[in-house]
Formats: sequence, structure tokens, C-alpha cells
Amino acid sequence: MGNALAALGDTTVDVYLNGNAFWRNVPDAVWNYRLGGYQVLKKWLSYRERVILERTLHAEEVQYFTDTARRIGAILTIV
Repeated sequence: MGNALAALGDTTVDVYLNGNAFWRNVPDAVWNYRLGGYQVLKKWLSYRERVILERTLHAEEVQYFTDTARRIGAILTIV
């Protein structure tokens, strides 16, 4: 288990959805995870900005982001 946690690193970031809502302590390795040259979580959020969607995110979308971050963390711990 120690090696799995080490894969996530010692640093974390807070990822802000807006001025009031954010995800706290997202491992830096998870936030910076890239697939096809793109930073996955940042890219996902960029396509869901209020200006683009013309609405706020639904609870299911917020949960999807959380689930995706957890899945990336799981991938990083088994690689």
C-alpha cells in the first residue's frame, strides 16, 4: 500500500469549479495526468465552463468529475 500512495505523490491541489465550490486535496499526479497529450481533468472542466454550457453543472456532472479523478488515482497506483 505504501508504494501505491507514493505513486500519487506528496503534493495536492485544490481544483475550483467556481468561487464557491471546489475539490480539495486532489493529488497533483491525478490533476496533471495526461492522456493523448491532454491534461484529462482540466480538459474535461474546460468544456463545461458556464460560458460554454450556458448553465451550471448538474450534480451528476460534478459527481462524474469526482469519479473520474478517483479512477485516474487508481490507475496511477497500479502502473
